[in-house]
Amino acid sequence: MRPPRQRRHTLLLMEAVRGQSPILLDTDVDMSAVLADRDRLRRLGHAPSLISYVVWSAGRALRAHPEANAAMTGRRRPRMTRYQQITAKVAFDKRIGSERVVVGGLISDPDRAALSDIDETIARHKQLDIERAPEYCAIRLLHRLPWPAARLLFRAANMRLADRPDRLGTFSVSSLGHQPVDSFYPLGGTTVSIGIGRIRPQPVIRDGRLDGAPVMRLSLVFDHRIIDGALAADLLAATRNHLQSWGGAPSPDADGAAQPRAAALGTLTGRSVAGLTATH
Repeated sequence: MRPPRQRRHTLLLMEAVRGQSPILLDTDVDMSAVLADRDRLRRLGHAPSLISYVVWSAGRALRAHPEANAAMTGRRRPRMTRYQQITAKVAFDKRIGSERVVVGGLISDPDRAALSDIDETIARHKQLDIERAPEYCAIRLLHRLPWPAARLLFRAANMRLADRPDRLGTFSVSSLGHQPVDSFYPLGGTTVSIGIGRIRPQPVIRDGRLDGAPVMRLSLVFDHRIIDGALAADLLAATRNHLQSWGGAPSPDADGAAQPRAAALGTLTGRSVAGLTATH
């Protein structure tokens, strides 16, 4: 039995990441401050998704550690590029007919965007219909083409390192926290891929006393060809610190907030040959 055509974009991404050297890290995050902020915002009319908080925090962490905002291509003659632009790729669960698939959606400048703007972009991606939305036309093309042609198109679209932020993002975020999954380790095709597990009550020590707290497992997969474990650990710790020290809905930074570009990975017009990936 051949795999369903609807899963072709995922198979192509998994082919592309075979050259990576993934190393896995994880940590526990006390989500008390984030959940308190969500409750506050819920009373005001809207509670951001937990993914939005993680994207906001990881974007700031990556800005503080720009060496990890990079990509590499080639095996015999590898080439690497570091990017000024930070772009998050978030995984979304979709259906094409009866087949359940995962696709990626891009959020530009999450290191400068306000939490509300990131959440609005994520909400828009969730609502897109993969079978009709123009943002996903490239994925639909991959599904229609013969397999050799689809593979060539995918490779051509993702070959140039300069185009990677507009195609794959510069870091990826994927969540399975809506199910009883404590942790998992995604491969998003980026140097850094972040996985979000469920939140559950756990005992913690606060001020020398035993207490309970809502704890979430946060995982990070990094490509060891590009960065080392010490930098990856710094990046994970910085993301954790942003979440644990959340002090209310952050307003735009002093340097100004960017309006994130809602770009589902799926256009084949002009230079943005995107939409040819998923996040796993």
